[in-house]
Amino acid sequence: MDITTKIEKYLQTEETGGKEAYQAFFKKKLKKFGVTSPAQLKGDDKKKFFDEIDKEWEGDNEDD
Repeated sequence: MDITTKIEKYLQTEETGGKEAYQAFFKKKLKKFGVTSPAQLKGDDKKKFFDEIDKEWEGDNEDD
């Protein structure tokens, strides 16, 4: 999954409670990486960021 798809998935979270929880989780990860936007991450850091998001977030509409 490319970065654009991941960001679109993030923006299209369906349930309000799930969306709020995901936003808080996402912001916490941004803070951990010392940035305010994933666009500020480069190379391996960007990959690590989204790998952590994928690994640690279990959303309502996850298939795997």
